[in-house]
Amino acid sequence: MDLFKLLREFYVRQSVNPLSTGQIALWHGLVHQSNQLGWPSEFNMPNRTLEMLTGLSRQGIVKARNALKQSGLIDFQTNGVKATTYRLVDIASTSDSRQQSRQDSVQSETSMANSGQPSRQHSRQPSLQGSRQHSRQPSSTYTKQDKTKPDETKRDLKALLLYMHTTPANEVDLTEAERGEWNTHLQPALDYYAANIGTLTVSVKANIDSWVRQLDRDCVAKAMQITAAHGKEWAYTDAILKNWLADGVRSYADLTAQQVGLSANGD
Repeated sequence: MDLFKLLREFYVRQSVNPLSTGQIALWHGLVHQSNQLGWPSEFNMPNRTLEMLTGLSRQGIVKARNALKQSGLIDFQTNGVKATTYRLVDIASTSDSRQQSRQDSVQSETSMANSGQPSRQHSRQPSLQGSRQHSRQPSSTYTKQDKTKPDETKRDLKALLLYMHTTPANEVDLTEAERGEWNTHLQPALDYYAANIGTLTVSVKANIDSWVRQLDRDCVAKAMQITAAHGKEWAYTDAILKNWLADGVRSYADLTAQQVGLSANGD
């Protein structure tokens, strides 16, 4: 599973069908455990561990997990006196599949609509080549240029990430659409910190933004996962990222290569 996509889709659903505080806490506790175990298809988790992670009572856990199952976020199987078996639903992949299906449907409809366009265009063309063509052309041209201008000036996500990675913070100049795209890219990292590490203060948010620009989101995610596993807060994450930067890491690919090299050398 992709942790950031999972968090993003969870909060999209939360904005439409809000869950209770206890249900949110339980879902995050299960996500944290699954992430620590390497995203297995199923895993066992005792109620006592969930009580410590979420602050819920045993009865509260039972109610919350039933609600999460009804919402399509998890599945579980009780095992008598043994730990309950849980399965996280990959709602991010489900969402991606629905989105792709909608895109395919739109493309199909567009193709069908365009298939009948040539005959209509040729049949009507003579009537448009006279005085009406000359009188309507300037306003039509102006309207087309006005509509396409935002698309021409907006960077796609890949170009936007490269721009943010290579441009000093005080020289960054984004359009409103690009700022929205960047905030969407950044949000899962902010959500993960708030859910697993500590309070997302203005200072921490600014630091996460800065580090995602200097390295990349996956590097910051890895550092925050290490921080959460050690029960530390932002200063610990910041120290990890500074060490990686000093070691020449500039991307997640660099970090992976470095770790592979250390394993090969037996460090």
